[in-house]
Amino acid sequence: MSRQYGVNMGSSIVTHTLKSLEVLVLGESPPTKQDWDAHCAYITQTVAAGRLPKYIIAVTEGGGPNAAQRQQLVNVLPKGFRPERMAVCSSSMVTRGILTALAWLGLDGTKSFQFDELYEAWSWVGPPGVSFAELEAVVVRAQTENGWRRVPKKSRDAARV
Repeated sequence: MSRQYGVNMGSSIVTHTLKSLEVLVLGESPPTKQDWDAHCAYITQTVAAGRLPKYIIAVTEGGGPNAAQRQQLVNVLPKGFRPERMAVCSSSMVTRGILTALAWLGLDGTKSFQFDELYEAWSWVGPPGVSFAELEAVVVRAQTENGWRRVPKKSRDAARV
């Protein structure tokens, strides 16, 4: 893993906990094996400590776990685990389409948003005690330190209305 920020920082995925909200930030490519293994190790520790997140917001420029990585995640999560609310902000229409289809199939509490709709995702998830400014700071710092693009101005302006 590279620079230290949040709970788990690699060159391809950042995980950060803000109270009951888990924030994931990814770039354009799928996480590397090393970064994903570290992410799953963190989740294993979280499960062991009884601190599973109630809310999740993922921000991705298109990258996400591949099939093997998704299976690895399923293997470390408790059987039947579902967060109360999970939002994914993505520039990928395919990613948003998959999440929409899963919601139609009964995966309640999951919603996709366009990449520039971080404020809308935060509003929909509604994590208690976590301000939009706190969330945005985590996302912008993760993206800046990895050379990924920042949350577009549209979301920041929405927060000021």
